[in-house]
Amino acid sequence: MLQASATRSAFLFYFRRSIMSLFGGGNSSAGAEQPAISALSIQTAGFGVAMQICWGTNRVSPTLGYTSNFIATPHQSSGGGKMGGGSGGSTTYTYSSTILMFVCEGEIRNFGKVWKDKDIYADISAAGFTFSKTGTYPQTNWGFLDTNHPTEALAYNGTALVAASGYALSGSATLGNHSTEVAGRCLSATDTDQNYTDAHIRDVLSDFLTNPHFGAIDAKTAVLTLDTDRMHDYCQACGFLISPVLSSQKPAHEYLTEWATVANAGIVWSEGKLKFIPYADESFTGNGVTFTADNTIRYAFDDDNIAEPIKPKRKKSIDAFNSVPFECLDRANDYNKFADSAKDQASIEQPGVGLRPASTMVLDCICLPGIAIQIAHIQLVRGLYIRNEYTIQTWCDADLLEPLDFISITDVGLGLNAARCRITAIEDDQEGKLTITAEEAPEGVYNG
Repeated sequence: MLQASATRSAFLFYFRRSIMSLFGGGNSSAGAEQPAISALSIQTAGFGVAMQICWGTNRVSPTLGYTSNFIATPHQSSGGGKMGGGSGGSTTYTYSSTILMFVCEGEIRNFGKVWKDKDIYADISAAGFTFSKTGTYPQTNWGFLDTNHPTEALAYNGTALVAASGYALSGSATLGNHSTEVAGRCLSATDTDQNYTDAHIRDVLSDFLTNPHFGAIDAKTAVLTLDTDRMHDYCQACGFLISPVLSSQKPAHEYLTEWATVANAGIVWSEGKLKFIPYADESFTGNGVTFTADNTIRYAFDDDNIAEPIKPKRKKSIDAFNSVPFECLDRANDYNKFADSAKDQASIEQPGVGLRPASTMVLDCICLPGIAIQIAHIQLVRGLYIRNEYTIQTWCDADLLEPLDFISITDVGLGLNAARCRITAIEDDQEGKLTITAEEAPEGVYNG
């Protein structure tokens, strides 16, 4: 009985409202009123995320660090019936708040464009931000907080940030998706320098490992010496620079491996130094810099100086990939993803071969697709034309060798006559015997 009564009441209410609206009748309370939202809607996905680090110039998504002064502003619209009667209307709200957003570790050079949802702004001022800091040590507080919330005013030393009071929110009181172009760490202030927009890999490596505030190596417990001079010459001559953003936590060696791949270099710990040694075996000059390859044969192996017969190993044809897909960012297209492949068409067209793609190289540290295609091509050539590997067991008179050194192998049974090879790994045992793994090293292949 109660349910039937409620149904009739609801029917009469909607019937009367429909009739009155048709003729303009009814009071203002019949107008639709949007309930006000009481606070900024904050996504918890950003809680506990690591502070990002940006080298070079890239697009960075900031994290909300502080908010206060949430305001819901009502807007009344008048209503009216079709015949001139009635005053029904509606109330809607716009929202604003004081916000401060952490962008990345400082010190950076400056901020560039801002993306807010689907809109693009020329700079942070055009996007509505009235305060920013580049992340110096130290840096000053935001004056607005000093005046209005002095107990909450912090300098956030070493953190690049943007802020605004009365910042416009969405109709659902959310902040929206923000990102900004950051001219970050390890950049020159001189616009004619090679590293004005992108950073030298050498500088990124040093900052990543030894920075006193966020470096991977604690200077209080260890001293790290880097050897990157020859790699730096090679990268300068090639124009290989990077703009990485560290936005998630992963082992440091994964970043080092990615950047070494871009530099066409191997990583070797030797003589108390972390060395980044270029694979390139051809000397050349580019961008006003000369790279001089070191092709010295450090040791010649033959039947007289090996402990056991040399063991060969050849990579399977199916693992000789003739296509290297890659992804990078495209600065000219708002730092969106760019995808392509480096291919060896001659290999693909061989009878019975066809397309054999490798795993996709992810090169988010590169924002120029023209550079990424060169890196992918170097990896393509190395993987396709370096297929033979040799294991050598010898004694410690060769103990001064280190990975990436060139050696020669003479072995009649294997058909090798002073064949040039490159060491990839060295192990020693308690008896003083060395096990050396080396790959064939045909000239020119390492340059791509």
